[in-house]
Amino acid sequence: MKKFVSAAVITAMIASMGVSAMADVSFGSGASSDVAWPTNFGFGDKLTVISADSDVREYVKGESIELNPGDTIYMPLTHTALVEEAPEVPETPETETPDTETPDTETPDTETPDTETPDAETPDAETPDAETPAEPVVVSLAAPADQVEATVPYSGKVDKDWKIKFSAREFVENASFHKAKAEDTHLSKDALYIKVEMDEQLDSVDAETLSYGVYIAESGTANKTERVTVKAEFANHDGGEVSFNFVNFVSEPSVWEVKEERSGNATFDFAGEAFFDVNMYEGEKVLLDLNRDYIRSIAIANEDADLEFYNFRSSHDEFVRKGTLSLYGKEDSYVYEIIDGKLYDVDFDYNEEEETLEIVTDELGHYVVSDIELESKEVKPSKPSTENNNNSSSNTDKDNPDTGAADFVGSAAALAVTSVAAAGALALKRKK
Repeated sequence: MKKFVSAAVITAMIASMGVSAMADVSFGSGASSDVAWPTNFGFGDKLTVISADSDVREYVKGESIELNPGDTIYMPLTHTALVEEAPEVPETPETETPDTETPDTETPDTETPDTETPDAETPDAETPDAETPAEPVVVSLAAPADQVEATVPYSGKVDKDWKIKFSAREFVENASFHKAKAEDTHLSKDALYIKVEMDEQLDSVDAETLSYGVYIAESGTANKTERVTVKAEFANHDGGEVSFNFVNFVSEPSVWEVKEERSGNATFDFAGEAFFDVNMYEGEKVLLDLNRDYIRSIAIANEDADLEFYNFRSSHDEFVRKGTLSLYGKEDSYVYEIIDGKLYDVDFDYNEEEETLEIVTDELGHYVVSDIELESKEVKPSKPSTENNNNSSSNTDKDNPDTGAADFVGSAAALAVTSVAAAGALALKRKK
């Protein structure tokens, strides 16, 4: 499932800074060309941000922007080159059209002679053609005297020894050189960019500080660009204020908060595929998300089973008190929770009216609903811990082999997502 993280308004600065005391992380160019180091090689004053859902936003130096984990940031590279001066546009002279007079005609009492009105000839006024200013064109450095130096987008090749250097790269997943193509309608065709891919997920109900420095250096030489820094705050999508009178729709990873002097029973609807009813009180915050991806290893180990996976965010979806999680299934279904790759039986009640399996819990984890019994020998621990998992007996491992819960793959067999209103929309609370 495509992961989202919310738009939080932040301040991003693109500015020169000194060499950081922190160690740099290098990303190689992957090129095979030998290219001369450009003159005054550096960064432009604009950022282009593309979100996971292809939303395009552009920001200039010092501007307040929205930045989402999972975004891709394009930082344009520039250099100094000679360009042709745009010719001056001549002024268009004004033209005058001479007045034409129509002679008076007399009409006798008895006969009305034909009257001729002489043709009024308007002399042609010629308007000289106005030349459209030519766009600057990058030319060879051996240019004639009518060219000037200018800072322009760099559209040359990438040298095999150029490296992208990052400092304090927390929240940065990857960085690479990107040559804009025709289909990159949001970028300047043929221009070179540094493509910065941010982490796709932020496991926090609060904002985090993002700060990275970046520059380009050429291995084996003293050539390097200025170092620039981007500073921002990361935050997940704001799901909004928890409503106690209407259903709260969860359509993407988002943080929900109970506002001041509010409390009651809240219902969360996960795209019509799962529901959670729980009591919440003032100041409580929770990060919610659900995907339906199959877990390959479990599906392969149980080929005869009809499986449905419900993958919440485990401890990140933890509530202060227990509530009721409702999953669709039949009365004779088997329900298991997946913890550290192992299957654990889950007790549930069947709601015949809603045709749902009801689980009492304060933490929304990873579940699989099956039409047949799966190989499960474990008793669910009260709270999973690394220590307990590491000290599992050899017999336990033999009876219940690791299923590899982290091995997610998309599944065409997953239930289709029921159409719901946009995030934050409200509907009448369902009745049981």
